[in-house]
Amino acid sequence: MRKRLTQEQKHAVTAALFRQEPYPDIAAAHGISERRLRGIASCLRTWGTTHPPRTKPMGRPKTITDEIQKGLGDFVNARPLASIEDMQSYIQNTFSIKCSYRSVSRRLKDIGYTRTIIQRGNRSLEKNNIPLLSDTNKLRIQNDPAAPELLNKPKVLYAWILKPSKPSQKRLKAAAQGNNGQPSGEVSDYAGNEESLDSLFDGEDSVTDPMPITTLP
Repeated sequence: MRKRLTQEQKHAVTAALFRQEPYPDIAAAHGISERRLRGIASCLRTWGTTHPPRTKPMGRPKTITDEIQKGLGDFVNARPLASIEDMQSYIQNTFSIKCSYRSVSRRLKDIGYTRTIIQRGNRSLEKNNIPLLSDTNKLRIQNDPAAPELLNKPKVLYAWILKPSKPSQKRLKAAAQGNNGQPSGEVSDYAGNEESLDSLFDGEDSVTDPMPITTLP
């Protein structure tokens, strides 16, 4: 393996090249081969440094590739009540790759999912304190294969909710100016369409009542 040049040697070789000294003289003076010297000269002309820049990202490669992330997104979209352990099993069985709990959690966050409580136990003091869900997320929960079993149990239940994308400040400002300073219709409509998960149950206040399962036409 060839010896690395010190910082002083790099400066001296660079100065000699800028003075357009003959390559054999520079190579002999600094103890390097002419082939290596020509490589240094090429790097100086191309990038302005004595060595090419790094082209590969530092650190180990990602365990979950883009293909696996797409499959994970489809799995979570169809099964929002699944646990991360279920997702690890899915990835291992489908792609023959073992992923850590943290890797799956990071990828879910990158996709835009957040783990949200959708049901509390009967003895909870915040029994009726349930976050508001959009129609899309409610439909996803309804169509989860595990929904009939899990929603009938009086226990705390979580689901992976797809977070809505926030409109940019420029878009909000433009909408406000178009409405004479009033809030934009898009934002207000979104807030008005949000409903509690309790509306999915049979008209009762209890969050332990079974959720009606609807089938899409």
